[in-house]
Amino acid sequence: MEILARGWDLVVDGSDNAATRYLISDACVQAKLPVVSGSALQWEGQVTILNHNKGPCYRCLYPRPPPPETVTNCSDGGVLGMVPGLIGQIQAIEVVKILLGFEDSMLLNRRMLIFDGMMMKFRNVKMRDRNPACVACGDNPSIGDISKMNYNDFCQTNCQRVNTIELAEENKTTVERFAENVSVEEDVVIDVRPPV
Repeated sequence: MEILARGWDLVVDGSDNAATRYLISDACVQAKLPVVSGSALQWEGQVTILNHNKGPCYRCLYPRPPPPETVTNCSDGGVLGMVPGLIGQIQAIEVVKILLGFEDSMLLNRRMLIFDGMMMKFRNVKMRDRNPACVACGDNPSIGDISKMNYNDFCQTNCQRVNTIELAEENKTTVERFAENVSVEEDVVIDVRPPV
């Protein structure tokens, strides 16, 4: 990943899971590239700049990943389609400003813009500075070859570990065939999918 980041001016991160965010941040720290980070979930989104002008990296902000049961991604938690569109536009503005050499005070460096689409509010929060003891970007970093790290295990995420069972053809149906064969008066349909 760090090799893929070389040769670019910056990286834009729009991933929707912690493992990927840690990987991108670590690679960009090693390649000495800023990250314009954006995320969206349900009605909310946020944008910040990481690893820019001695600012914090993702690990400075989140040294330990959150417990897996508290984390979801867009596939599991859902997202209102306009929110990532808006967040992406804000990221694009920050990219242009970085490339044009704007001062930190005009960037979302060491700040995070938080959007609440339900209440239609924007908040701007100050973030902590780079952690000198950070294992990725600190004064004595201890992260070595990131290609040998297992980020899913580090984050203990289970979303990529879903075991799928392939049904036999006779157990599959289409919406049309299902509608033809089910009787509202006689049949009971139980939806076992999770609420999301």
